[in-house]
Amino acid sequence: MTAWGLDTTLKDWRVAVQDAHKLTPNVYIGGHSLGGVLTGLYAAYDFAGQPGYKDVRGLVLLDGYPGLLSSRPVTWKEYQDTGTANEFGNLPGLSGLEDYPYVNTVYFGPRLVSQGMAQARLAVHAPTAQAPQSSLAKWPMTNQAAAMIKMDARYSLVPFLALNSGRATNVNEAGRLLPRLLGSDGGLRITGPRDPRVLIGWQDDPEGITASQTFLTGFSNSLGDGSEWYFPMRLVLDVAAAGIDTTGTAFQKDLPVIHNREVNLPVLGIAAGSGVARERDFKTYVAARPGDLTFRSLPGAAHLDVLTAKSDQVAGWIVEWLSQHR
Repeated sequence: MTAWGLDTTLKDWRVAVQDAHKLTPNVYIGGHSLGGVLTGLYAAYDFAGQPGYKDVRGLVLLDGYPGLLSSRPVTWKEYQDTGTANEFGNLPGLSGLEDYPYVNTVYFGPRLVSQGMAQARLAVHAPTAQAPQSSLAKWPMTNQAAAMIKMDARYSLVPFLALNSGRATNVNEAGRLLPRLLGSDGGLRITGPRDPRVLIGWQDDPEGITASQTFLTGFSNSLGDGSEWYFPMRLVLDVAAAGIDTTGTAFQKDLPVIHNREVNLPVLGIAAGSGVARERDFKTYVAARPGDLTFRSLPGAAHLDVLTAKSDQVAGWIVEWLSQHR
């Protein structure tokens, strides 16, 4: 995994893009979250003299944008040796990847993700049954509650692992500081059941953006699950170092994101109302180059709701935008 960085990932994307060209010349690319970052980097990437933007007709950015994980510049020494930090936490330099090849933090890592997938499957098949005692079920609770408490924006530690669905029932709640420091709008923690004789349960909010069972079914589908257990640290490091343009920097040779100012493509930017992107972020991305921006925002939505919302609003926006740019 020490070699699974930006170059490997974008070349994989290009194989898919070139395959799509066998079906139609109208090929667009897009992505959610880090996928939105990679969408912009693909367009600006140099594939052995061929700019990525020449492969596609437009870009769709779903609550993610180039520069999202590059809040501070990375120096060449940090990249090679001493490491740095961004929204994922501490990142090793290239010399440290053998010891830290994948992301593994208190809020995201192989153990938590695999437990979450297993708990989601239990919640789909037996939502009101008692969950196994584990780190996901500190007190007696239903399978559905154990699966959703880690993910709902009301309780989630971090904004990029959150959706707006509902709330736990039969619980005492208190505030906590860490989620707010990490940028989350939630920040509540469960301190225990109100009635110890009754399981902690889950109740969807009628005004919630995502239905919990829809999310859980998609997350734990029969072909796998909805997240990367082993998320390559090299990719996070490369994206942090690349920013939105490496022209004239020490990273230009290894991370050739050098065509950003040439990307004359229409961009559709869709933000979650309570997600990680804002209109100004998309405007900052397109400001340095030609190409028009269409912006939409899903009110009240958390980061994951853009993909899982009960409404088809996001799909409608994409179809409408495509029809205007064909």
